[in-house]
Amino acid sequence: MKLAIAAMFVVGLCAAPVQAAETSCGESVRLSVDPPSRLDDVAATLRRRLAAAGEKKPSVERDGAAALRVVLPPGARDSLLTRPAKIEFRLVAKSADEPGAEAFPRLDGGTERVEPQILLDEERLRQIRVKSEPNPAGGAPIVAIAFHLETQGVNNLLTGTLQAVGRRLAILVDDRIIADPVLRGPVASLTGEISGGFTLASAEELVALLANGRLRGRVAILSRQPAPCVTH
Repeated sequence: MKLAIAAMFVVGLCAAPVQAAETSCGESVRLSVDPPSRLDDVAATLRRRLAAAGEKKPSVERDGAAALRVVLPPGARDSLLTRPAKIEFRLVAKSADEPGAEAFPRLDGGTERVEPQILLDEERLRQIRVKSEPNPAGGAPIVAIAFHLETQGVNNLLTGTLQAVGRRLAILVDDRIIADPVLRGPVASLTGEISGGFTLASAEELVALLANGRLRGRVAILSRQPAPCVTH
């Protein structure tokens, strides 16, 4: 009798229902977009980015007048949704109170004011790639973004720097000044590279995002929650 009771108890344990753990397929992220007039442009860019990351049906929907609801795939970084992915060349302002000058943070700390005119941006760059070389001083490798310029880009840069010899040219990546070399002469090169402040991972991410266009607005994460898996 004792054996029979024990056997029944074991069967009862085996037959007990198992509580299934909740699963999610990434995160449902709510984003603010500033200015709201750029909402559709930003949504289109995010769909391209998600598609490039392997999402067959990117989920990017309006969520109010100035927000989007986006499903961020498992393992994807927030920067896929928020990184501007832009490069700009501008002259450093002649004075701190120059009309229209804008202040941007510097890679080495502090801020610098630059002129509003953009002499060159990422839309004029071609064959963008990551360049990595050993560091002669040891440690992490020296990482740069190498590129070719299209003809119009060369002309714009030449025209913009022709009368600016002796001034500094600010190179901005994602609204941060990473270099500001003194112009020793007009710039008319067909190729160039940008170094400073890059890790190999951040440079590779930037190159991948540049292929899908910059975000035409400032994007910030408002909230996030697990996204339910959808079966088809």
